[in-house]
Amino acid sequence: MALELARQGYRDYRISDSATVRLLLAGPLSIGELGEVLGITRQAARKVTRYLEDRGYATTAADSADGRKVNVVLTRTGRAYARTVVEVIALLNR
Repeated sequence: MALELARQGYRDYRISDSATVRLLLAGPLSIGELGEVLGITRQAARKVTRYLEDRGYATTAADSADGRKVNVVLTRTGRAYARTVVEVIALLNR
């Protein structure tokens, strides 16, 4: 996975990226929801989110309906990365 993504220009792949970006490709999730779906703590979900933000793949913002929630959204670069991750997984599965 990492070798193929690096070949396609994504040399900063992390194992947590695969599931996370595929989930976020479907739409924004709160950090709590992301943690729940990934089966990790909210603290770990924040860390995964921070890694994506640091690399320009995601942004976070307070939920407009509930200020206690922080939503994670893929950037344009993040959506391209997520689509590439999906393609590489399909390639590896073939």
